[in-house]
Amino acid sequence: MNLLIVAATPAEIQPLSAYLQQHWDRESHGYKKAGKHIRLCITGAGMLSTAYHLTRVIREERFSLAIQAGIAGSFVPELPVGAVAAVSRDTPADLGADTGSGFLHLTAMPFFEEQDIFDRCWLPCPLEQLPFSTALPRISAVTVNTVSGSAPAIAALRERYSPDIESMEGAAFHYVCLREKIPFLQLRSISNAVTVRDSSRWNIPLAITELNRYLNGLLEEL
Repeated sequence: MNLLIVAATPAEIQPLSAYLQQHWDRESHGYKKAGKHIRLCITGAGMLSTAYHLTRVIREERFSLAIQAGIAGSFVPELPVGAVAAVSRDTPADLGADTGSGFLHLTAMPFFEEQDIFDRCWLPCPLEQLPFSTALPRISAVTVNTVSGSAPAIAALRERYSPDIESMEGAAFHYVCLREKIPFLQLRSISNAVTVRDSSRWNIPLAITELNRYLNGLLEEL
């Protein structure tokens, strides 16, 4: 198995990096152990940077599975801070047009020609095709260029998509993996509730700890 682990920032997978350095053998582009190879890819924040750096890596090397691991904000009480979930579908939520009658998603615009990988406005993740099963909650995500921090912005996303979480990179990861036909999984750990912005209520260390706890267990299980 040749596995790619993708994260926006080094901090989000720092515990995993330390674990690999201690328990796996180093090789030129990553780590190896018992026939498994792992490469880490830090993309930077946002959809543009994610698409660029992810595409560069997968054009250099072919992977049997790609996993995006990161933190996210939760819209629903069923996903409290520290919860880990698997994203079954994602969308670039603010990519489109502002019209007199409301927002028009890119996929509804007349020149859009990529219906082959979208399910309406969603980029699906076929979790049933993964080489392992997961008992994690399966959730819907939105990817945004501006993290939600005001009541009108939050209400608009809820009305359009009824999302469970939001991030700044997920849809780009789904898009590239679907285009390149690489099996993939987006994992998200909750760092905060999506509310009027108040970073004092966030718990990023807990989210990172729980995310990496799951990742470490998954690597040993594969």
